[in-house]
Amino acid sequence: MYTSNEIFSIFDYAIALQNLVIRASSVGEDDHNIDIIFLGAFYLCLPTLFCGINISHASTKDVEMFASTITPTKNEKYFLIETGNTKYLIGALGFSVHLNNLDFDQTSLSAEPFERKQIYPAD
Repeated sequence: MYTSNEIFSIFDYAIALQNLVIRASSVGEDDHNIDIIFLGAFYLCLPTLFCGINISHASTKDVEMFASTITPTKNEKYFLIETGNTKYLIGALGFSVHLNNLDFDQTSLSAEPFERKQIYPAD
């Protein structure tokens, strides 16, 4: 679904809307941030740092491997997060990936309008 070799970290989480931002921050003046935004995140089993990231749909077997008490329903989606040789799990309504030029103290979850380009899913 989405793969990047950048270094990402958990950047923001809005409790009220259960939205999670995982960001690869820009490193130069002309570079941009890559924000992975998970909407309606209801289950998180993650580290705080990702050296490269691969996101795919999690199978029922993947979900059961993380928590034997989880029984996925038709409306719930789980995403397998791979970094290095390790797998993690996020339960969320969905996710998108955006490029932006926000400063370090700004987040994609901010109410302020800002310019961004969606790269996943493709427009």
